Amino acid sequence: MPLNFKEKRAGVIVPLFSLRTRNSPFIGEIPDLAQAGEWFASMGQTVIQVLPIFDMGDFETSPYSAVSAFAIDPVYLSFSGLPELGEDEVGKAFSDAGLSAGNCERVDYKAVRVAKKSLLASVAERFKKNELVHLTQKGRRFKEFCVSQQQWLDPYCLYSALKESNNHAGWEDWSEGQKHGPLCIDSSLVEQMENRIFVHRFGQWLAHEQWLSARAELSRQGIFLMGDLPFTVSRDSADVWAHQDLFDLEVESGAPPDQYSNTGQNWGLPGYNWNKMQQDDYSWFRARAARASDLFDLFRVDHVVGMFRTWTIPRLNGKPHFRPSNKKSQEEQGKAVLLAMRDASKGGAIVAEDLGVIPDFVRECMAGLEIPGYKVLRWERDGDAFKDPARYPVLSIAASGNHDTEPLAIWWEMLSENEKRLFFNLPLLKGRSDSAGLGFCRKVHESILEVLYKSGSCLAIMPIQDLLAVPDRINVPGTSSRENWTWRLPGTIEDLVSMGAALSENGVDRETLKRMVQESGRL
Repeated sequence: MPLNFKEKRAGVIVPLFSLRTRNSPFIGEIPDLAQAGEWFASMGQTVIQVLPIFDMGDFETSPYSAVSAFAIDPVYLSFSGLPELGEDEVGKAFSDAGLSAGNCERVDYKAVRVAKKSLLASVAERFKKNELVHLTQKGRRFKEFCVSQQQWLDPYCLYSALKESNNHAGWEDWSEGQKHGPLCIDSSLVEQMENRIFVHRFGQWLAHEQWLSARAELSRQGIFLMGDLPFTVSRDSADVWAHQDLFDLEVESGAPPDQYSNTGQNWGLPGYNWNKMQQDDYSWFRARAARASDLFDLFRVDHVVGMFRTWTIPRLNGKPHFRPSNKKSQEEQGKAVLLAMRDASKGGAIVAEDLGVIPDFVRECMAGLEIPGYKVLRWERDGDAFKDPARYPVLSIAASGNHDTEPLAIWWEMLSENEKRLFFNLPLLKGRSDSAGLGFCRKVHESILEVLYKSGSCLAIMPIQDLLAVPDRINVPGTSSRENWTWRLPGTIEDLVSMGAALSENGVDRETLKRMVQESGRL
């Protein structure tokens, strides 16, 4: 069902890894989305946005640094209830990896991957013997998937198998016969790695089947599933290895100096070869959008300004600069990329992350293409005063924050007394000026949510921490910590359903949330 930006909706941002059910004690898994849908629907939320779910590789934890722009990370596979496995086998695999019910408050990616790799290899072998040899209905579906997704699936599986055979070294350190892309790989080597390749191929099919099932259940519940497309992929990725001509490996991408960083940011991610991308009619971006539309009802384009002008940092000599360098070329390039993605999206809706220092022409282009951008309450200011969310344009997304920001419970306490007073000067809240001196509490929480739900934006969306009024963070930018990207719900969804939405004494309860959404006219 296509999402209509003329209809107002409320939604929640939740990393898939953060979900927890009785069947997924160690990391959120694909089937958890269906259970989460029922929980969020009970609060009036009809859009669920997940962070990027693409394969991060064995040693990465940030979903914004992936080894594939297309492959679902096998870490999200569920092995519970598969006919090829007994529950004892599943439990033993996690136990052998050192995982137990007492150590699941944070995601232990290394241990979870060890367990799931073992389980995937076992299931794949049994599937081959029982389903493929006899070409059952499942076997036929597997073959159809492999054909339909061949464009990205073949290089991804070959890359993954080669990486394993090279002791997980980056592709630039492989032998001359392997480092130059899939077309240069000797067929005899492919035959030698057939079993490795099959396991990766099967893992993607299994993820595909589980994803379609979860998405169908969400659709039945009336919930739209929203994805997130990172700006680019890791240098050591299947995409860069397979399409080296589309990337500029002499430079890295980042962000220019601004009020948050005097020196700018270097993300260590490869630059795009924009000239080659244009000559190729942006086919890689088209393929990404088509894949996203297979997975999601709508998707967010991360760092959209980078599509217009990329902050480019030479790896050896030279000064950082924008590429392209002139405004006319930037406008033409950004519009061409977004048009290509929109045309390939099969009716899926596109939104774009336009936060930070954004030239006017970027937002003008987005408006012309009817692509909503973001209005984050804490940053929408006139001096210290908050802009009235009721005046946000319909073609926008009102948000309390994102995966990088402090949760509301922390942010409110960071405000000065004057800023708190100015917040309660918003037209909707003027009768509550006595609340201006309060610390973060239920009344403050309810007031913040109310102004966002009653904003002019077509979508009002909150990180799950802000919805539930808990102080936990997903990520602290610029830091490397085991706390980043590992947060999990403080209980299973089954338990949280029974106790209501309020996980802290400062938060509003589930029924109040639903009433607020309904009173704001959001479906």
